Amino acid sequence: RSELYCVNMEEAIYQKNADEKIDPYSRTKILTCYIALENLEPDEMVTVSEHAATPLEDGTTIWLKEGEKISVKDLLYGAMLESGNDAATALAEAVSGSEEKFADVMNEQAMEWGCENTHFVNANGWKNKNHYTTAHDFAIITARCFENEELCEIAMTEEYTSDATNMSEARTFESHTLIS
Repeated sequence: RSELYCVNMEEAIYQKNADEKIDPYSRTKILTCYIALENLEPDEMVTVSEHAATPLEDGTTIWLKEGEKISVKDLLYGAMLESGNDAATALAEAVSGSEEKFADVMNEQAMEWGCENTHFVNANGWKNKNHYTTAHDFAIITARCFENEELCEIAMTEEYTSDATNMSEARTFESHTLIS
């Protein structure tokens, strides 16, 4: 299940089982962060909900606390560099008021880009039988998301230190996907 997608030609140049449904896992956060950047200001402050602060079993987290006030920018780096499920959920709630409503926004965006075999139910990629994509669709989603220069900059960052919050000292996030 793979696809090489040429952004300049806007088409696949290699495919293997590209239309087979797969779980996007944390790659979901790419679209989450894209939508957040399109709808929120980086210096906007978000108050973390109980839902966002509740860790998922064996899930990645930046250890947000209920009631914590943290900037959108810090949440973006926490979601992209540390794959923080809590950061992604907090961003979703800041955009749409709930993770469920945010999933609707994600699905609308994917459909607008022509992704017909994709369906999201959460902002962080947590496994769910109704949360899926294909290599073909996700190649399109990724290409479109990375048209956003700010998202590219965040994704290419090796290390980022957040500001201290009302409930936490500064946090240092390190990319686990970049190879030096």
